[in-house]
Amino acid sequence: MRKLVIPSAVLVLATAVLAFRPAPPPPEVGVSAINGVWKAVHVAFASSDTSWASELSNPSITIFTDGYWSIARISGDGPRADLPEDPTDEQLLEAFRRFHGSAGTYSVSGSTVSGTTLVSRNPNQMSADNTWSNEYWMKDGKLTREYKNDENGNTWTVTFERLE
Repeated sequence: MRKLVIPSAVLVLATAVLAFRPAPPPPEVGVSAINGVWKAVHVAFASSDTSWASELSNPSITIFTDGYWSIARISGDGPRADLPEDPTDEQLLEAFRRFHGSAGTYSVSGSTVSGTTLVSRNPNQMSADNTWSNEYWMKDGKLTREYKNDENGNTWTVTFERLE
């Protein structure tokens, strides 16, 4: 009987350790690396004559899933003012001016994510030839995307934290 107790105990302990070990970290590149729900937390800007960086406090959400993406965010500093019950056109414009939302399809090749916008608050972004592409990388569980403007050399670097 004693001969069976020790191997059984070892088997139970090994099973418990394997069952409760943490999940492996997500891959560093590829579709499965960026699939998820993200919040923008930091932005840096660089051009030929200036640069700056800032923590982001306004709400934002970026979703990548199964070849589709969606983003909704509030720009500017601080929260937007609540609208009165019967807002004026000027109050509506001020509230909606700071809201940005769009969605579409995307693909990943190496460390480049490319997409097409299918729907957007800005109708000019919805043309069939309006595609985008940017480099991305993962570090310490955060997603960083680098947006370069080839026309003027400006670069925006945005860091995201995973929400889910």
